[in-house]
Amino acid sequence: MCHELPKTATYLLTESYQADTTDREDHTFCGIMFDVRCQTELPVDYIQIQEVWVRGALGSMGVYTCDDTYASKDKEQWTQVYEGEHKPSERVLVPLKLTTPIQLRPGEGCGLYIHSKTPGDEGLVYDNQTRMVTHKDNYLRILPGMAHLSNKPFGRTGYWGFGWRSNRQFVGRLTYGIKWFLWRPEPTVFYRFPRQFQDMSVLLCWVKKQEGSTIEELPWDCLFFMLNFCRYNWLGDPETLKIGDEEEEAEEEEGEEQEQDDNAEGEDALEQSAAEETGDEEEEAEEEEEEAEEGEEEDPATADASGAQDAEEGEEEEEEEEEATGLEQSQQDEEAG
Repeated sequence: MCHELPKTATYLLTESYQADTTDREDHTFCGIMFDVRCQTELPVDYIQIQEVWVRGALGSMGVYTCDDTYASKDKEQWTQVYEGEHKPSERVLVPLKLTTPIQLRPGEGCGLYIHSKTPGDEGLVYDNQTRMVTHKDNYLRILPGMAHLSNKPFGRTGYWGFGWRSNRQFVGRLTYGIKWFLWRPEPTVFYRFPRQFQDMSVLLCWVKKQEGSTIEELPWDCLFFMLNFCRYNWLGDPETLKIGDEEEEAEEEEGEEQEQDDNAEGEDALEQSAAEETGDEEEEAEEEEEEAEEGEEEDPATADASGAQDAEEGEEEEEEEEEATGLEQSQQDEEAG
């Protein structure tokens, strides 16, 4: 009967799943474009983004989405999932309920683009990028993106030329629901559940096989059905089960900071290396000039050749003098004889 167990829950859970970002009130303008990714180790079939919360002068608002990422996407690749008029709300977040909710399965992502047509530079609040990840929880991540400086959706020209600014991040909230997988005695599902739930299911199966146990006579189908009926957090919520705990988050933050430091050091090293190369080239040029000047004063090859020639001429002169001295001595010997 295991193959007849339901695979997913018949409900969409919407309670208390909100992704709130930090808000430093760094900037306001017409729009923000960023990525959202579903990343979780829990037994999630998909998450469903239902509302986007923002603040600012607002006015005529629009929300658009595209597959995977906003990067290198044309206007035609975006789908509008919300359009509506709103009064200014500079301090309190206002919900924009999507007419078409966005579904993301684990490992999937999408681009989000929130835009205000209000003229001027106060349509929407956003921040400077301060981290590699704007927000993360047990189910999704919100990544940094680009701000839009034109009150025309997807406009290329802004108030000061190019209409986009990089290294910006979303300010607001995402509300989403979750569609859960139900427990099944299959490896692809079993290992998606928290370790405590895995241990519980294994223990119950072990107890059932023990002679004289209280559930020995319970049919396997009934035991599996009961486990299938239990939610993933039957033994506690993810925070209680230390899924995505603070230590892990701290390690990830340290890794992100280290990556930024490494990038900065890399840039400094490149600049220093370029400066050293320039200095080495100048030194080499100076050395070559000095060698050229010395070469003009005295060519080593010519000097060696001259020295060898002088040595040969000296030997020849010595031999001639010895021959001359020998002839004179012979003549004197003859005369004396």
